[in-house]
Amino acid sequence: MKEALSIRNTILRLAHKTEEGHVPSSFSIVEIMMSVKSHQEKTIAFSPQNLVLSKGHASFGYYAFLHAFDNFTQLELDSVCMPGSKFYGHLPYLKDDKRFHYGSGSLGHGLPYALGLAFAKYKNSSTETIYCIVGDGEANEGTFWESLLILKKFPYLNIKIIIDQNNSSERAIPIKSFLDSLKDLYSDKNYVSSVNGHNLTELESSLESSTITIANTIKGYPVDTLMTPMWHHKSPSKEELISINQDLERLLK
Repeated sequence: MKEALSIRNTILRLAHKTEEGHVPSSFSIVEIMMSVKSHQEKTIAFSPQNLVLSKGHASFGYYAFLHAFDNFTQLELDSVCMPGSKFYGHLPYLKDDKRFHYGSGSLGHGLPYALGLAFAKYKNSSTETIYCIVGDGEANEGTFWESLLILKKFPYLNIKIIIDQNNSSERAIPIKSFLDSLKDLYSDKNYVSSVNGHNLTELESSLESSTITIANTIKGYPVDTLMTPMWHHKSPSKEELISINQDLERLLK
């Protein structure tokens, strides 16, 4: 879990330095992003261009993930949320930058974009897979369900959808029961899998066998302190930074 620890440490440092960032939301997708990289590397070198992070408010998680695997320089990391920086608290779109080909923050728009990419890959006879990470709260948006219905018409598209089901939306608009019934939309019962979203083995197995993965995660995992609503958009003080990092060292060693 060395990489997972490093990524989470970086997320915390960014949030402390900038007084920005959705730390728990970023924490919950760490293993998901790592599993996407591992799955893609079974066929080609990892390319961020094939990953759509629809859950754009977890941008600090994405920056830290890219940095951990040498796709985001230290200079870029240091510039996050600084005046004039291209990198801010939601995922930016940067022209001609394959790492940031899609800007997100508004919910529900990454999945239709990813479907378009997958369709373009198909039309161009590419065998590359498009991966899309969505938050469970995005299932409150019509574009999410419309995209799934469109996907039923084009089942041959090479796309993997991973839903970060950290149950954050349950406090406002309950959606879990609808997501859990997704398998009923498809005749192939292996089309949708529900797995532990912090277990790399389960995630990678699901990516291998299923088109849609419901990743059951914990917002703020694995630190109890971060698993409360007050931390949704809270940045850690110096003392909290030290304490949480100590918890991470203990829990992920």
